[in-house]
Amino acid sequence: PMEAVMSKRVFVAYSNRDLPRVEILVSELESRGLDVWFAPRELSGEVDPERTMAKIRDAIASSDTFLYCDSIAARNRLNGGFLSAETGEAEKRSLIDPAFSLVTVSIDAGVGQPLSVGSRIVVDLPREGWSDGVGNLTRSLEDG
Repeated sequence: PMEAVMSKRVFVAYSNRDLPRVEILVSELESRGLDVWFAPRELSGEVDPERTMAKIRDAIASSDTFLYCDSIAARNRLNGGFLSAETGEAEKRSLIDPAFSLVTVSIDAGVGQPLSVGSRIVVDLPREGWSDGVGNLTRSLEDG
């Protein structure tokens, strides 16, 4: 019998202002076989901030990779709110779990610094082009 291939679990962090582009990115990553945790779907109907944060913490804890979508809007949102909390949780986990990856993907031209010292830039979508960039990102996420 063939062994089941476990797909990588990817938590996607982004600014709500980037939602239309991130929805497309998530759809493309899923169509390429990745298991993506995406807040609008996973938190649908959740209104309690404490329960929301608990679900986010659980999702980060059970993911292989934290994918930070770097953009101008995200840079402006890192000082508070869920994006800031998500990145903080991911950075804490990366310090104690060497198998956990922090990955930065730039979705705006002119940004694309690593989220933290432990993060690596995988793709600059504006520079590489959407299709090639998503392909490169997918391969990198699959390789861990």
